[in-house]
Amino acid sequence: MRTLSNNRGISLIILVIAMTLIAILGASFVSLVGTKHKGFLYQRDSYRSLNLANAGVEYAIRCISDSLKNTSNTYFQDPTVFQTSSNPVVVNMSANQSFSFFYKYSNDVLSVSGSFGDSKRQISIKNFRRYIDCLTFQYDPGVPLSTRRPYYSSGSIRIPIFNNNNLDIHISGINIVMPTSGKYLQGMYFTETSETLTYNYVSDLSFSNCGMSVPLPCRDTVDWWGLSKTGIRLPSGSTSFTFTSNSPHAIPGNTASVFRLLFDLPDTFTGYVYSITFRYRIGVETTDRTTTLTFRL
Repeated sequence: MRTLSNNRGISLIILVIAMTLIAILGASFVSLVGTKHKGFLYQRDSYRSLNLANAGVEYAIRCISDSLKNTSNTYFQDPTVFQTSSNPVVVNMSANQSFSFFYKYSNDVLSVSGSFGDSKRQISIKNFRRYIDCLTFQYDPGVPLSTRRPYYSSGSIRIPIFNNNNLDIHISGINIVMPTSGKYLQGMYFTETSETLTYNYVSDLSFSNCGMSVPLPCRDTVDWWGLSKTGIRLPSGSTSFTFTSNSPHAIPGNTASVFRLLFDLPDTFTGYVYSITFRYRIGVETTDRTTTLTFRL
């Protein structure tokens, strides 16, 4: 009796199984590629959001620092603009790209959010005042706006300032830009706890005594002009001063101070824009830095 051998059926079964396995592997590969592609898109958007948040940090440092050095800027018009999470500063880069930030004074933290599409990343900076300019106007919502910005009273221009550094700032002099000529500057003072004299016009021998043909600025101690006034008679424009007493004056780190310019009375100071540049060093530095504060009285 002959036995017939036929492998066609087995081959067909093996072929079907192989094709099924290939189909499964192919479907898995397609699914994996799709998942990885979606993951890449999320990762890309997250990375772009982080870049936007970093850009927001740089913008916030510059924006807040500049706003605290000029009373015409946003902060002095609306003192809550940087201070609440419900009222952040929002900058739209495009329809689906933006960053926003707000600053919380009570714990000195800047919070920045970057958004790209549906992705968001956030960065927080502690001890934020270390990042802005060393000298600015006071940033304290607990102090009335009328007293934390420069103001004129009884012959004195008072300028509230803050040392944002954790080291002492040593101020040796100023450049002052006067909008009108003929003002008689007599003294300069700093107040942290008690008032300290840093400049007295009588002891400033760098200016010539006033006379009929002597150009401004000049030192008038004898009432040459017949105006019943004495002091350094200032021109309009910039005049440089080096402190003549208790110089350089040290403002402790993280401390508010009031810089006071004393002028001879009577005169008109309100309604004008002033600019004062402080010359100073931080800690044990040997090279001067400068910060300019601009304000309207």
